[in-house]
Amino acid sequence: MKNQTDIRELFTPMQPQVAPLSEKIFIIEVLPDVRLQPYIWCYWEIKSREPLEEDFFCKIASDGCIDIFVDVNNPYQSYAMGFYNRSSTYLLGSCFHYAGVRFLPGMFSFLFNTKASELSNAVEFMDAVHKNTSKFLIENIRPGDSIHDIRSVFDRYFMQNLHHAGNEFDPRVYEAILIILKNTKSLNIENDVSKIVGVSPRHLRRLFDFYIGHNIKSFARVVRFQNYLKAHSESINMAPGSLYYDFGYYDQGHFIKEFKTFSGDTPSKTFGLLSRQLYLPS
Repeated sequence: MKNQTDIRELFTPMQPQVAPLSEKIFIIEVLPDVRLQPYIWCYWEIKSREPLEEDFFCKIASDGCIDIFVDVNNPYQSYAMGFYNRSSTYLLGSCFHYAGVRFLPGMFSFLFNTKASELSNAVEFMDAVHKNTSKFLIENIRPGDSIHDIRSVFDRYFMQNLHHAGNEFDPRVYEAILIILKNTKSLNIENDVSKIVGVSPRHLRRLFDFYIGHNIKSFARVVRFQNYLKAHSESINMAPGSLYYDFGYYDQGHFIKEFKTFSGDTPSKTFGLLSRQLYLPS
């Protein structure tokens, strides 16, 4: 696959933690093997250090990616979480330990030959999505495993899976993704992109349905939101709304409405609690 590192270089999917994390909850992201980095953004872990007084609800922002994750304490429970065009919230309980894989846009469907739209705005049991992956997790994840143990398990599995990926990533979809990542201001882009990549708008919609899980406009909106998050996180002493014109939001009301759709909260509350941890493997 040509220029396969471009997506990672152009896109940083972030998860702003919009619920306060106490010292009792631990979240970390780690990089996969360098050979997997064109396909996988990170491996992640979230766990309670000790039983909580109340159930924990984890709020997840739209990030344009597909994840798989497993209950480390009960590997028979593993799931696939599709592309979301809105924020979502999940009950994790008062004592939990989950680990997961966040695939870069389009890469889950490429590796597993699975239609992404069948997972859109949903979490499905991994056994129903890809039985071999479910079986592997059951056989190789052990309660109490650390993120470093889990990273080794995931690296081994996805390196094997990569070698068995039969088809080339459709270059037209890949080019379309790169165009969107480079041009987040314009959302009326379906016709322009279809002309550039040489397919009809209708066929482009089918391709995005398979690889991304939603239409090209929804993906572009999520990319714009994510790029805004990244730009704001890299800015110093900047009010939450100061950048929205630069990303094509035409007024503050439009910006706040879209932001709440994708993050589940207001910009001011989100940026007051923004926390992102991405660690290089040791």
